[in-house]
Amino acid sequence: MAEQQQSPRRPSTGNSDVA
Repeated sequence: MAEQQQSPRRPSTGNSDVA
């Protein structure tokens, strides 16, 4: 898990910033 705060709002990147 290292791609959550380095990616823009994507529908499938980290499931952390995209409810």
